[in-house]
Amino acid sequence: MMMHMNHSDNIFIGEPFKPLGRNENNIQKGGHEQTSMKSLVNFRDHLGRTPLHIAAIWGNKDACETLLYLKANCLIEDGAGYKPIDFVDPNSSLADLFKNWMPRTTPPTLFPFGEVDQSIKSGT
Repeated sequence: MMMHMNHSDNIFIGEPFKPLGRNENNIQKGGHEQTSMKSLVNFRDHLGRTPLHIAAIWGNKDACETLLYLKANCLIEDGAGYKPIDFVDPNSSLADLFKNWMPRTTPPTLFPFGEVDQSIKSGT
């Protein structure tokens, strides 16, 4: 005898699945965790480049202006030690934009992966 189940039959076994490391207090509408804009605009890829580095490499002044307005740090060096201004023509308007923002930017405090001070991790 074969048992047939309808789609209306609900069978729950155990607790609903929750991904590890997910903080329910940081979940926003749509089920995604909140991420600060500052951490996104200063995100570094595997070569240490930020979105501002990429926009400078491509010479995209509008993108650079937008990222700087969103508090992208123009003093962050990539893995080879280059700042975004190092990728632009020194006589261009894009270089002038970076020169205007650099004095207003605080030098970044960057930690290599896995070497963050314990006091920073604990938030004290």
